[in-house]
Amino acid sequence: RKAIPPPIRKEVWGQMGQTSLAGVLGGLRTFIASSMNLGSQKFFEDKDWFELQKRYRIITALDPYNEFYWDHGAWHLAYNAASWARTNEDLTPRKRRLLEREFLEAGDAFYRQGLELNPEKYRLWVAIGNLWSNRYKRPDLNRAAEAYKMAAQSGNLQYKRSYLFALARIPGREIEAFDYAQELLIENPSQNLSRP
Repeated sequence: RKAIPPPIRKEVWGQMGQTSLAGVLGGLRTFIASSMNLGSQKFFEDKDWFELQKRYRIITALDPYNEFYWDHGAWHLAYNAASWARTNEDLTPRKRRLLEREFLEAGDAFYRQGLELNPEKYRLWVAIGNLWSNRYKRPDLNRAAEAYKMAAQSGNLQYKRSYLFALARIPGREIEAFDYAQELLIENPSQNLSRP
């Protein structure tokens, strides 16, 4: 029932500072997580992405059932850090591509870690789908469709539509998209499946 948070992973213990440890031992995990989240803004401003990633590992260890922290940490990695890497002219073009991909994958992995502890948070699946369908990133429509498909299991029609539109954009999967659109129309004939 999630009344008691899971134990903190061994590698995270070693990254915690004195305040975090005191919060864990004193039963103030959510309060410390909230304070650390506010403090992580400094790492964003300084573009210290690896420290920011470390900070969000601690935050989510302290308050693992808070969807916001998983989403926010992954967003910083997959969007802010990846965009920084892509446009950083101090790096070689090859290093930029590699670092951007590393941050995209780190963001995806962070969303998925959140889903391991919070499988009912379908919005995290949508966030993964949005990441891999974003034309300004490095789109991978198959990964986007699979993420939207997981979100669609919630029964939310908007998530089902996202899955449908991702499928329709993948060359070779148009018939699968058409069949799925028919299923959706049979489920609810009065539903408009066009994009809003």
